[in-house]
Amino acid sequence: MSAGDPRAWPPDWLDVMTNALGSPEGAAAFCITLGISPLPRPLPLETAGVFLLAGTTEVPLALWTGNDDEVPDGPLVIVSVGEKGVLLCPAGEGHTRIVLDPADVRESDRRALLALRDGEAYGQAATSRRFTEECIPLFESISRATGDREGTLDVFVDLVVLSILGAEGEGPGDLWERYRAEGRYGTDRFASEVAGPSLAGALQGCPPSDLLHVPDRFCKNILEIIERYRFTCREETPEEQEAAVGPEAIALLTESLAPAGDHDLTGVFYTPVTEVWFMCRRALVEALGARFPEVGTEALYALVFSQSAAGLPDRGRALAALDEITVIDPACGSGSFLVGMLGVFEATARALGGSGTRTMVRAVGEGLHGTDVMPAAVRAAGLRLLLRLLAGGGAGSVSPWQNLRVGDTLAAPWEGCFDIVIGNPPYVRQELIAPPGEEGVGKRERQVYKDTLIQKAGTVFPALGRPDRRSDLYIYFFLCGLAMLRRSGGVLCFITPTTWLDTAYGNGLQEFLLRNVPIIAVYDFPGRTFSCADVNTVITLLGPPTEEPDRCLDHQARFVRVAAPPGDRNLAGDLAAVERDGAAARGGNLATMAGNLVKVGRCRAFPALQADLLEEGRDTRDGRYAGSAWTGKFLRAPEIFYTVLRKGQDRLVRIGEVAPFRRGMTTGANKFFYLDTATREQWKIEGEFLVPVIKSPRECLTTRVDPAALQHRAFVCTRSRDTLAGTGAGRYIEMGEEQQVRVRGGGERGGAVRGYHRLRSFETKKQWYSLDARGGNLFWMKETYERLGCFVSERDLLCDCRFYCVSAPMAVQNAVNSTLALFLAETLSRSSLGQGARSLMVYEVNRMLIPAGIDGLSGELLLEDRELGSIFEECGIDPGRPIREQRPRPLPDRTHLDAMVFEAFGLTPDEQEEVYFALCEMVLERTGRARFFRQT
Repeated sequence: MSAGDPRAWPPDWLDVMTNALGSPEGAAAFCITLGISPLPRPLPLETAGVFLLAGTTEVPLALWTGNDDEVPDGPLVIVSVGEKGVLLCPAGEGHTRIVLDPADVRESDRRALLALRDGEAYGQAATSRRFTEECIPLFESISRATGDREGTLDVFVDLVVLSILGAEGEGPGDLWERYRAEGRYGTDRFASEVAGPSLAGALQGCPPSDLLHVPDRFCKNILEIIERYRFTCREETPEEQEAAVGPEAIALLTESLAPAGDHDLTGVFYTPVTEVWFMCRRALVEALGARFPEVGTEALYALVFSQSAAGLPDRGRALAALDEITVIDPACGSGSFLVGMLGVFEATARALGGSGTRTMVRAVGEGLHGTDVMPAAVRAAGLRLLLRLLAGGGAGSVSPWQNLRVGDTLAAPWEGCFDIVIGNPPYVRQELIAPPGEEGVGKRERQVYKDTLIQKAGTVFPALGRPDRRSDLYIYFFLCGLAMLRRSGGVLCFITPTTWLDTAYGNGLQEFLLRNVPIIAVYDFPGRTFSCADVNTVITLLGPPTEEPDRCLDHQARFVRVAAPPGDRNLAGDLAAVERDGAAARGGNLATMAGNLVKVGRCRAFPALQADLLEEGRDTRDGRYAGSAWTGKFLRAPEIFYTVLRKGQDRLVRIGEVAPFRRGMTTGANKFFYLDTATREQWKIEGEFLVPVIKSPRECLTTRVDPAALQHRAFVCTRSRDTLAGTGAGRYIEMGEEQQVRVRGGGERGGAVRGYHRLRSFETKKQWYSLDARGGNLFWMKETYERLGCFVSERDLLCDCRFYCVSAPMAVQNAVNSTLALFLAETLSRSSLGQGARSLMVYEVNRMLIPAGIDGLSGELLLEDRELGSIFEECGIDPGRPIREQRPRPLPDRTHLDAMVFEAFGLTPDEQEEVYFALCEMVLERTGRARFFRQT
């Protein structure tokens, strides 16, 4: 049989395919017969099979991108065989569907096509996610009707757990039918008297849920959703994916629905299974390595990542060590990391020839600990551990709740003796930090809670001093986690935002770690971990802190960028290999340190002594540690960055050393101080008090700023009131003191006062209307997307705080606008925003590197007075096409400027081209990735 016109196929073709799908081997053979070999992607064919053929072209539709315009011409056949609820077999359509006309393709068919192209769209995680999304509207409706959010969540969770338990037997649907047959429908007691007791009976030791009397009609709605899905008792692993709703759905429901409100306040984001398993495996490698220093790194990676114990001489000793390891997740949520560690323990024990079940029972009873502020999350964590034991044959022998606690880890004593501290601590910005679990917390309570954390950190770690008050909440979890480690061989493994690697509030933590804590590794993986959180993340492994000052300066830190997803088990060899090579180059000079770069397979590592990292981050003016942009320098920098450093180390200088930028004006009352034409004419303000001001980057279309084209004038008056009688400026000030003004910040936010002078920011000023005028002739945009570079003016102008400004010589004006400077700035910028924007603080700008000492840059401005385009337009690269299939064609004036800089650095033509490629790729990744997540 060939993949020709399906109307010409034998009449029994459907029976043949259906029978073939009865076994994976038969399905694969049939697929080959149809001429679509190899399979588009591995599918769990024992559960479902989908084969997609395009008319007479013999092209598998797995190549289709999902765009309606790209549906192949001719007849189309979509065959889906599987159980109900499987993604590729939509409910209500039966098990087989034939479509001979592309116009008849349904949305469910499109999803099936996309599932073949994208593994993320198929499997337990994706199915559980869709199930959760379908439940959310119904949950909100029920919780509003009952007035009990927590009780409603318990009903959903209990019915899901019963469905998981009933995957191979009696489920909640069977209980419901019996309930109805007994004539009890309408008594509204199914949730409290049937579902709850059934769960308690099925799971011995499960704490009872606080079930409310949910009306039966709502239970019916929940069960209708449940009936559309298939359930499984097994947790998903990176290697085993099943198109069914699994225990992960308990976590998704709990973490999506338990915190009523904004994720920004709770900081809770669900960690994908691939990241969880990588972190659990990597932490276990480190913990075992501390116990068996004589065993090679490769052998430990092979054992934990690939379940191969060939390199271990004493498996019995290793198995015993596995039983001794203790783990805690200080913000365990619904238990993802505890379940992950349990799975890794089981797999490792089996690889060592031991009993996976016995190891799991021991781990749940003694080794795994967790704490969380949400009772619903702790209950969910216990349920998942219990289900994991059940799937492994160990249920009933131990209660998972004996080592799970409801509480605030940060408020408890920072102490412990754990081998592994692991987790995804909450991401809460400093201004939102508050005692957890309390509604309506006021400013005073927030202040006291934060002060307590700061004081506790300084007491536990005197070498740290007081953490920066601007620190996000996860910084305190870092410190608390370090205090909970065993002092010999302990390891902390957290996934957090990258901000501590780059921002000012991370400087203190950086210095403390460099001096007192072994930085084992910082891992950066492609893509974004959390699609619903506007952050980019890294995985950090730290050793236990030392009590002796500066003891860790001789330790070698590693920054590892991985060009593969974290769930790839084949990474084990590469990860082990990059640990063999140490820092060859010594010293705190970044150009010298660039020689340490190591590449093995899909891993790129940057090893460096912590003493050298400390030296590299020192301020050259006062010698103090000022911090360093570790993300850009050591993780995400393209290789051409290190080439530029090596070749141009004598021609690079920090901007702050030659032309220190400062922040533009923060007026405190833009409506008063920034006047448009109509306002100026209305009050007839004298020209001496009106100064051109750049208010927004949107006003700057061209490279050179024309003062006459600016829309606003700043009101700048330093004269006393008694000298302003009879002037337009005086009358304008009087108007400002009589006007009703809305308060936009502080504790009185949202209220109103009479007169600008009564705003808190002006109360202490002698002349409230005297503006701190700031300006210059060179303007750096605080936040930008694709338009890079600085604006210049022939004379000094004022600017708003959305710019940084300086009066700079011509050589600096040209240097900062060269493509090489733009490339360096993009590389060294922090990437934690995750929204596509690049936003820098003024101290970060002053740390940027620019070319210096180059002949030809000090004469005149080399960029013409023209519209400043996107970086793609400036470099002559089409972002809609593969970048490296093009040849950069920079605009003529940019070509002229860049040629001077490239020649001074001695870059070859290929290296010059690489600068353009790398810059455009970084901007495309930054902006394009964010656009993708906003759409999905």
